[in-house]
Amino acid sequence: TGIGATAFFDNALNNQSKSTGLTLPIEILGIDIDAQGLTTEKEDDQLKLPYDKAVVFKLNRPNYYLGNKEKSEKLAQWLPLSKLYQIPKNLSTEGNRTLGKLAILDAGEKLNDELKKLLIKINQSAYSNTMPGIISPNIWILTHAGGGAVGALLDVCKSVIESCLQLNLKTPTFNLILALPAKENCSVQMASNTTITLQELEKIELADRTQKTILIETLTNEKAPLNCSSLFIDS
Repeated sequence: TGIGATAFFDNALNNQSKSTGLTLPIEILGIDIDAQGLTTEKEDDQLKLPYDKAVVFKLNRPNYYLGNKEKSEKLAQWLPLSKLYQIPKNLSTEGNRTLGKLAILDAGEKLNDELKKLLIKINQSAYSNTMPGIISPNIWILTHAGGGAVGALLDVCKSVIESCLQLNLKTPTFNLILALPAKENCSVQMASNTTITLQELEKIELADRTQKTILIETLTNEKAPLNCSSLFIDS
């Protein structure tokens, strides 16, 4: 499932902490539009992620957006409202990056709240044994370049920057890991999503704050484990 990639890294981090006895100042947040793969159980399953380490967004029916004048006017600034009728009946993005962006942006306050919680927690953890200080957040984002959630990549980065400003933290730096679609059976939509994503990385507001961009090719496009976004924060 999409959340599985985040769960894998969370599991690896927990195992390292158990084996070394050290708790690193690193926090993980899974960002997805599908709650599958989340659990409330305390289990050693690397493909399951606790609910408190993920934020799940959802699409709504067109009337939800069109019935609210303020919401529809705000949407119209970047999205032709006619595209709302492309929302599938099952309310999934089906790999559409515009719909992925819509789902996440519509609940921007929810994302900001979760980011601030993580930033506060890691700042406290980084300076738990020393004098109080202010961290320089180092953000790692793992996402599938051809998926739907990647449509909100720049918006997630902007939300991180905004959260740091609100908390009076130092300016964050970003490291991006993008999983590219496998060459075999790569759909036109995946190829288009990937091209747009790579073009977005050149935008000045992100390029100036990016330390590393790592591209990896997935082995298959069937049930790709990286179709969500994973966000790692350390100091």
